[in-house]
Amino acid sequence: TMSREKLYALAALLWFVAGVNVLRIGLLGWPTEEHLLGSSLWAVGSLLFFAGFIFPRVVRRNLTSLTQRSEVALRWYHCFTPSSWIIMCVMIALGVTIRMLELAPPTFITGFYTGLGLSLILSIYPYLREIILLRR
Repeated sequence: TMSREKLYALAALLWFVAGVNVLRIGLLGWPTEEHLLGSSLWAVGSLLFFAGFIFPRVVRRNLTSLTQRSEVALRWYHCFTPSSWIIMCVMIALGVTIRMLELAPPTFITGFYTGLGLSLILSIYPYLREIILLRR
């Protein structure tokens, strides 16, 4: 079994590692001046969409699920809900497929991945807040 504190830390670590990875992919492809506006718009749009609407709900669902479970039965995979694990796997598979098959222009990839990566990194805050609250 694992403590809630460790599960919050594991969840934060997974969101952070995923965010840094995605952000790295986005930043490595930043275009020259001719595509700068398009990439910037995709970055801002994806940041606002994921950080504003999607990830706060997912994080809240994960935290609620964790607090409702008995601490006696907590395992490492309980840091996320089953649907969160599925969404993560689908997003990774979709991202890899889109890049490998070049189904989207570089302007989209760089901007979207930059915004998505930053959103993932920002999503660790609620988990860190829970760790701090547990230590009080």
